Amino acid sequence: MTDEQPGTGEGPRRAGLAGSALVPAGRAGTQSLVVEHLPAERRLVAGLGGERVGVLRYEPDEVAAAGEGGRWLVLSTETRPDQRGRGVAGALVAALVAEARSGGRRVVPVCSYVVRWLEGHPDAADVLDRRS
Repeated sequence: MTDEQPGTGEGPRRAGLAGSALVPAGRAGTQSLVVEHLPAERRLVAGLGGERVGVLRYEPDEVAAAGEGGRWLVLSTETRPDQRGRGVAGALVAALVAEARSGGRRVVPVCSYVVRWLEGHPDAADVLDRRS
């Protein structure tokens, strides 16, 4: 297993949710949440105002049926305490779903938050794989 996604040779890249407006605790106005996929580190990170506010960790599962792009076992989501309840974890999962979809991968939720998020988003069913 390698730290990079097979065949991509890509470094960090921003996943499709830059611009999600969040109101930070104790601050006026809105800032843009930026979600970045770091394939070599097997995670997506969320940043707000230049500070890391969340992370989603996954592990590639290279065992896949012929013709499949592989699977990602989603292990955990973490959000900085002052940003909880503001959509950070949901933005991370939505970005992971978009990345999985574009790469022909399936998502196997291990993290309980991700399980609940996917249950509430039937539009993500095309990438969901409950086999573990």
